[in-house]
Amino acid sequence: MIRTLRTKFILTSILSIFVVFTGIFLLLFTFTKAQINRSLDMLTDTISSNDGAFPPLLILPSASPPPASPIWT
Repeated sequence: MIRTLRTKFILTSILSIFVVFTGIFLLLFTFTKAQINRSLDMLTDTISSNDGAFPPLLILPSASPPPASPIWT
């Protein structure tokens, strides 16, 4: 009696954990796929609007580093 209940409990636990992990995996997969598709669509639109080439790279001037000050003054 106890052995069969224990076996049923373990099988139910394993099945429920499997269902939860599968749901989490499918949710992450769906969101990731949507994000990748959005990024690729933006990239394709950018390339097509520039006659098949990437736009020129905009290099921002770098700010000069702050002057070094001693830590222990």
